[in-house]
Amino acid sequence: MNDFLAEIKKSAAQTVLLMTWERPESLPDGVTTANLAAAYNQAGAKLGAKVAPAGLAFARALRERPDLALYSQDGHPTMYGTYLAACVLYLTIFGQSPVGNVFADRNITPELRDFFQRIAAETAGL
Repeated sequence: MNDFLAEIKKSAAQTVLLMTWERPESLPDGVTTANLAAAYNQAGAKLGAKVAPAGLAFARALRERPDLALYSQDGHPTMYGTYLAACVLYLTIFGQSPVGNVFADRNITPELRDFFQRIAAETAGL
């Protein structure tokens, strides 16, 4: 791992960890949003890496819109989850809110695009 981090720093890049999301089947094992956030934030601090809090954004989005499918049965993100994670990554990498960005897949309505962008921004405290 240290060799990998050294190569990243040598190329003047920055390490970004993409926080994953809680899944119902992992709850009995203690894999909750809070535990994931703590583990990713601890790893980010130890590695000197930014953490893109996609898991927190997923939880926030599902509290407001439990009807949305953000991930499939195997845990991989759906198109909606991928867009939300991309909004979080954009914000984390560039330090700018995704709110107002007109890009979205044609299968994501403007209403959902705006919702996901708002969730990403709110998760980051913007």
